[in-house]
Amino acid sequence: MWSLQLHQQKKAKAVLRTYDQLLRLQLDAPNKKMRPSVRKLLAQGKIEIRDGQYLRGGVGDWL
Repeated sequence: MWSLQLHQQKKAKAVLRTYDQLLRLQLDAPNKKMRPSVRKLLAQGKIEIRDGQYLRGGVGDWL
């Protein structure tokens, strides 16, 4: 990422941060053989999508 311009570095870090937390929600599932998809997490109410952003369900924290 060091070769990117500063504003591109900031965008890349924001994307990595978002998807890192989303992947952690999937990987922390108790059943290691069947990890939940994003759609399943949405159906379970664990995450929400507001204004095109992932939001931790029920808490109101951005992922």
